[in-house]
Amino acid sequence: MKVEIKGSFRDVLSFVAHLKKRKKIFKKADASPVERGRMNLLAEELHPEFQRFTLESVIDETPDTRTYRLKGEGRKPAYFQPGQYISINFRIGNSTLARPFSISSRPEEALEEGYYDITVKSCETEGFVDEWIRENWLPGREISSSGPAGTFTWERLRDSKLLICIAGGSGITPFKPMIPALLFRDPAARVILFQGARNRADIIFNSFWAETNRFYGDRFIHVPVLTEPGKGWGGESGFISGELIRGAVARLWGSFDAPAYSYFICGPEGLHSFMEKELSPFNLPGRRIRREEYAINVRRGENFISGNPDLFSFTVIKGGEEFLVKADPNETVLVAMERAGLKPPSLCRSGECGWCRSRLISGVVSEANRTGERSGLRKADDKFGYFHPCSVFPEGDLVIEVPSNPVKDM
Repeated sequence: MKVEIKGSFRDVLSFVAHLKKRKKIFKKADASPVERGRMNLLAEELHPEFQRFTLESVIDETPDTRTYRLKGEGRKPAYFQPGQYISINFRIGNSTLARPFSISSRPEEALEEGYYDITVKSCETEGFVDEWIRENWLPGREISSSGPAGTFTWERLRDSKLLICIAGGSGITPFKPMIPALLFRDPAARVILFQGARNRADIIFNSFWAETNRFYGDRFIHVPVLTEPGKGWGGESGFISGELIRGAVARLWGSFDAPAYSYFICGPEGLHSFMEKELSPFNLPGRRIRREEYAINVRRGENFISGNPDLFSFTVIKGGEEFLVKADPNETVLVAMERAGLKPPSLCRSGECGWCRSRLISGVVSEANRTGERSGLRKADDKFGYFHPCSVFPEGDLVIEVPSNPVKDM
């Protein structure tokens, strides 16, 4: 290769000549707007920031659980990976907020029939949204949400074809589309689903799992585990322990090699804390455990602080304006801002997605997760004072800078 060195002055002249040539080309170009590229249009279809629905129907699953069918308004809902969720927008009183719900229908139903199903269990979280939905969501109601999001999905390059799925309460919802999709796509896949419930009437999607078992035979096994089994129950009872998993898998499939499985866990915080201890003797690689945690809204147990619910206050800088927010030390920073009507951005509400990432200018916050680690943050975030309001509690007065919500129509 021949390299010509012109010298610094001649190099500058060559660069200027290039700019003049580019300007001439620009002047000759067509002035009409450039059409949007196909990939841009496809990206908008797959990852919309905002979706509109009409509530088409309501189905009672159990005495305290309902499935709501959301029909796409004006266009079909975006395609999603089985196991993902949408974040639904609410206006309740003076508060504007969002809550994530796993999609319990299949991706094909979104494409072919134009709807999502979400399944909601009442009184399962320390919030008021579940009960508000039960009282106010009637057919014909207009609903808006984010596009599909979340990483609680089966990945061929990361996860085993042998799955142990563990669900508590409405944590069963992401498994309804995920398990049949995996069994259909990969003939070598095998799944055991352990479902925690209070009693037989409380087993969400019980008939669906029975039908799935009839279709796939011993490639899929459903194991309900009841805390209040009642008379005549011949199945598993108590809690989903490591010993119960070991015994059930060995009995049903002949042997149990713990690291050979991927473990997918979804349910309330108590289930995750319990399973963390129960699975520790299995010495599993980190990639073998996949979690989907519910939104963090309030402190629980020993972390609960008694006293004045407006003990703290913090200044929120948002869009160049300053707002003063009264803060209950037992609720997350995000919940306090929602209660004040500030419309902060939120999606997963558990520190995973980074949608609410904000800057802590002054004050101290504490992490809500079990280990005390900073959920979903990078080392650079810690260095420059960034945090996730959805997963921290205030430990005193704060000054924070919050990004504007990209979803304007709420």
